[in-house]
Amino acid sequence: MILPQTYEIRSGKELGKNKWGKYPNIPCEDCGKSRWVELAQTRTTSRKCITCSNISRTGKRMSLETRHKMSLAQMGECNNMWKGGITKSHSAGYIRIHLPKNHPYYPMSCCKNYVFEHRLVMAEHLKRCLHTWEVVHHINGIVTDNRIENLMILDKHTHIVDTITKTYIKRLLSKISKLESQLEHQITMALPH
Repeated sequence: MILPQTYEIRSGKELGKNKWGKYPNIPCEDCGKSRWVELAQTRTTSRKCITCSNISRTGKRMSLETRHKMSLAQMGECNNMWKGGITKSHSAGYIRIHLPKNHPYYPMSCCKNYVFEHRLVMAEHLKRCLHTWEVVHHINGIVTDNRIENLMILDKHTHIVDTITKTYIKRLLSKISKLESQLEHQITMALPH
């Protein structure tokens, strides 16, 4: 087996990586241990290996347990990016709310303890957690309008049929308005001037 030279470049395929990029063999600036770093990340990544970068400012290595405690200390309200537990990051525009672990509707939360606001409003109205098969439907179609008057519970099948039907109706109304405008145009062209 031939040992890699410092700053030797190999492809990701040669190294058994999922990415096809180029990987130079770069030594750690503290311990000198060499490691393969993706060429696109050489400017952004640390100049230290994982072991050396896990050494705290005091010069002691942090255990996995300590690193886990440190990451937990930055979660939720302790994080400097905290925005009150309300986010609108879902791709469809739904509002999500962060629930603490002692919240009565916490079992409805998904990853990172967030629950959709419309599901939470309906659960609070019914005074129980919603089942996974229960879909909370926005009657007016505006996903940020989470008033209880605008919400209703449907099962998944009914919700799918309702959504498909409304989409089909919108498509038909669009075709009707397009045909009406074409007909109007043809009538105006046919009239004598």
